[in-house]
Amino acid sequence: MGKTILLALGVIFFTTPSWAHGEFSWIQDRDKRTGDACCGEHDCYKVQVQVVNGGYAFRHAALSYAVNYGEVKPSEDGNYWACIPRPGLLRCFFAPPMGS
Repeated sequence: MGKTILLALGVIFFTTPSWAHGEFSWIQDRDKRTGDACCGEHDCYKVQVQVVNGGYAFRHAALSYAVNYGEVKPSEDGNYWACIPRPGLLRCFFAPPMGS
């Protein structure tokens, strides 16, 4: 019985998404379109952006991306983050609040 409880606690500990990024656990937010977690452990990048009409534009790994304001999630650390699990697939984008 004791081994079963320890095993269950181990499963809970290692599958809780809020621990995946430590202090950046907010990046584990869910993509509204698919329900998937925005980022895995190695697919979230700080990016430099340009403000364009209706949103943001940036480049990563020689590809260009554009994000409408309506698709932006709030960044809790004041930086711009792009969650790109594979080239060309932008899963989520985080930006600081406007005017900050």
